[in-house]
Amino acid sequence: MQYLVMHRVQPSTQQGYLLVAHTAYPSSRGSKDRGLSTCLFDTASQVLTVTGIVEPIRLRGSSAEFIFGASIEFTEGAPVPHTITGIPSKLVHLQPVTPSWGSDGQGPYSDIVVPDYFPPGSIMIFETQLEGLDPTLDTFCGSGAEDAFQDLDPVDLNILLFRTEGEEMDATGGEIGAYDIPEFGKLKYCGLEGWMHPLKHIIQHNDLGHPLCGNLRDGTWALDYVSNRLFKQAITLPQFVAIEQCSDFVTSGHSFTHDLAMVSLQMHGRVKSASLDPVKSVPSLAAGLPHFSSGWARCWGRDVFISLRGLFLTTGHFESAKRHILAFASTLKYGLIPNLLDSVRSPRSVSSEL
Repeated sequence: MQYLVMHRVQPSTQQGYLLVAHTAYPSSRGSKDRGLSTCLFDTASQVLTVTGIVEPIRLRGSSAEFIFGASIEFTEGAPVPHTITGIPSKLVHLQPVTPSWGSDGQGPYSDIVVPDYFPPGSIMIFETQLEGLDPTLDTFCGSGAEDAFQDLDPVDLNILLFRTEGEEMDATGGEIGAYDIPEFGKLKYCGLEGWMHPLKHIIQHNDLGHPLCGNLRDGTWALDYVSNRLFKQAITLPQFVAIEQCSDFVTSGHSFTHDLAMVSLQMHGRVKSASLDPVKSVPSLAAGLPHFSSGWARCWGRDVFISLRGLFLTTGHFESAKRHILAFASTLKYGLIPNLLDSVRSPRSVSSEL
């Protein structure tokens, strides 16, 4: 590796600094070219001449201003007995480099061209600024959220935040599945929580080369998917409103308690092929996701009553608990309830529960 380019940007102001460095490893041999180059060594002058091309550093939508540039020159020096002095050298300031401004089919850009004289051990620093940034954009994006979402219930939140592909396909008649990111795969959930798995990795590791980032840069497909599925089902809402709809024990509890309470929204949703009522669509609990997301295998008596206390009673969703108890009670036979409800139409008692 001969050249190192590092760009760091402040996320709110989008102001940043870009470093261009020519490394001084023994293998660099003074070459300016990233690939093949021609080297001519003059034995009389002891000068190494390198011919080659370094591609311009292109900053999309950003301006750049030269701040500082220097190279290091090593000089002759007599050793000092019994003293470590280091290698005699001096700093040589480079002439300012003026970035060029241009535009193409992808929009405006700045090009930084590495100068002809930029030997190993040289650096340049530029100040950058994203052009056309609206500083009020973040505030605008979050405005009105509480007013828009305050009337949604836990079932609506399940649609917004979770839903596996099986649940989504069942609810939309096969029209909408999980979003498929090229070179990454399908998201685990169709709702907003499905995006959080790759986003947490991107945020933690600043991984702008992640396939999701590439997908967002290439087009608006991801944003269109989020808006289209919500418009189709007329539902939207974030996690903080979901917690506010829980019991006092949850709302006043630790963040770990909040995370556990979110499972009640994750597992409880409306699926056409798995209802608590044989006539109309009523939300039901899934025994496990994504394998038991829809159909006759979704709602299991054993799983419902083991989890009912934590998912419904502790969170304060008493009406949901009541509906499940009554649905299974309606199928009671010889003091036993079935292990598969199947919308109360064809309950299965392969192994019955007390």
